[in-house]
Amino acid sequence: MKPFYVILITIGALAALIVVFMYSGVYNPAATKGHNPIVRWALSTIQERSIQSKAHPESRFEVSPDLAGGYGSYSSMCVMCHGSPSREPW
Repeated sequence: MKPFYVILITIGALAALIVVFMYSGVYNPAATKGHNPIVRWALSTIQERSIQSKAHPESRFEVSPDLAGGYGSYSSMCVMCHGSPSREPW
Protein backbone atom coordinates (compact mmCIF):
# COMPACT_ATOMS: atom_id res chain seq x y z
CA MET A 1 0.00 0.00 0.00
CA LYS A 2 2.95 2.35 0.60
CA PRO A 3 3.96 2.60 -3.12
CA PHE A 4 0.41 3.73 -3.89
CA TYR A 5 0.76 6.67 -1.50
CA VAL A 6 4.18 7.58 -2.93
CA ILE A 7 2.71 7.67 -6.45
CA LEU A 8 -0.31 9.65 -5.26
CA ILE A 9 1.86 12.21 -3.45
CA THR A 10 4.17 12.52 -6.47
CA ILE A 11 1.25 13.18 -8.81
CA GLY A 12 -0.18 15.72 -6.37
CA ALA A 13 3.18 17.50 -6.07
CA LEU A 14 3.57 17.68 -9.85
CA ALA A 15 0.05 19.04 -10.22
CA ALA A 16 0.78 21.68 -7.57
CA LEU A 17 4.01 22.70 -9.35
CA ILE A 18 2.16 23.05 -12.64
CA VAL A 19 -0.49 25.27 -11.02
CA VAL A 20 2.19 27.43 -9.35
CA PHE A 21 4.00 27.77 -12.70
CA MET A 22 0.76 28.72 -14.48
CA TYR A 23 -0.10 31.43 -11.96
CA SER A 24 3.46 32.75 -11.61
CA GLY A 25 3.43 34.62 -14.92
CA VAL A 26 6.98 33.48 -15.72
CA TYR A 27 6.15 32.05 -19.16
CA ASN A 28 5.70 34.58 -21.98
CA PRO A 29 2.83 33.46 -24.27
CA ALA A 30 3.14 36.45 -26.62
CA ALA A 31 2.84 35.74 -30.33
CA THR A 32 5.87 37.97 -30.93
CA LYS A 33 8.13 35.53 -29.09
CA GLY A 34 8.24 31.89 -30.15
CA HIS A 35 7.39 29.08 -27.76
CA ASN A 36 10.06 26.77 -26.42
CA PRO A 37 10.23 23.38 -28.20
CA ILE A 38 8.25 21.47 -25.56
CA VAL A 39 5.34 23.93 -25.57
CA ARG A 40 5.40 24.13 -29.39
CA TRP A 41 5.26 20.33 -29.60
CA ALA A 42 2.43 20.11 -27.05
CA LEU A 43 0.33 22.78 -28.76
CA SER A 44 0.80 21.36 -32.26
CA THR A 45 0.05 17.82 -31.05
CA ILE A 46 -3.12 18.97 -29.28
CA GLN A 47 -4.21 20.88 -32.39
CA GLU A 48 -3.57 17.99 -34.81
CA ARG A 49 -5.25 15.35 -32.61
CA SER A 50 -8.24 17.61 -31.97
CA ILE A 51 -8.76 18.24 -35.68
CA GLN A 52 -8.34 14.54 -36.50
CA SER A 53 -10.88 13.49 -33.90
CA LYS A 54 -13.52 16.10 -34.77
CA ALA A 55 -13.21 16.61 -38.53
CA HIS A 56 -15.51 14.68 -40.80
CA PRO A 57 -13.52 12.99 -43.56
CA GLU A 58 -16.12 13.88 -46.19
CA SER A 59 -16.61 17.49 -45.14
CA ARG A 60 -16.53 19.92 -48.03
CA PHE A 61 -17.09 23.63 -48.14
CA GLU A 62 -17.56 26.19 -50.85
CA VAL A 63 -15.36 29.24 -51.02
CA SER A 64 -17.71 32.10 -50.24
CA PRO A 65 -16.83 35.79 -50.61
CA ASP A 66 -16.65 36.04 -46.80
CA LEU A 67 -14.15 33.19 -46.62
CA ALA A 68 -12.02 34.64 -49.41
CA GLY A 69 -12.08 38.07 -47.72
CA GLY A 70 -11.10 36.56 -44.38
CA TYR A 71 -8.21 34.74 -46.03
CA GLY A 72 -7.00 37.97 -47.58
CA SER A 73 -7.22 39.82 -44.27
CA TYR A 74 -5.40 37.03 -42.41
CA SER A 75 -2.69 36.88 -45.08
CA SER A 76 -2.04 40.60 -44.93
CA MET A 77 -2.36 41.28 -41.20
CA CYS A 78 -2.05 38.09 -39.13
CA VAL A 79 0.17 35.50 -40.78
CA MET A 80 3.39 37.28 -39.78
CA CYS A 81 2.75 36.57 -36.07
CA HIS A 82 0.52 33.49 -36.14
CA GLY A 83 2.00 31.72 -39.14
CA SER A 84 0.30 29.49 -41.69
CA PRO A 85 0.84 26.00 -43.07
CA SER A 86 3.36 27.43 -45.53
CA ARG A 87 5.00 30.04 -43.28
CA GLU A 88 6.42 30.00 -39.76
CA PRO A 89 5.66 32.95 -37.46
CA TRP A 90 8.40 35.50 -36.85
